Amino acid sequence: MATNRKRTPRSRTAPAISPECFNWLCDGKYDPQGGPWKDRFFLMHEEKRALWFAHRNEVLAWWEKRYPGTKPFLWWKYEGGTNA
Repeated sequence: MATNRKRTPRSRTAPAISPECFNWLCDGKYDPQGGPWKDRFFLMHEEKRALWFAHRNEVLAWWEKRYPGTKPFLWWKYEGGTNA
């Protein structure tokens, strides 16, 4: 008998970034292993901004489930503006 289920490729289920990087993007509130992401200190401002915009949807989806009505620091820094 045929089924209508779609198979999700493994590449889509794997995290796009390391848990440490995701933790840093989430203001340190997502900490599955307790280790800091040391590479963030070696990134230039433009690289940090690019990292935020590359993963903002993942971070905001996680954040809004746990902290409704709030935004992480990097959202305010790069998207909130000065009048927010």
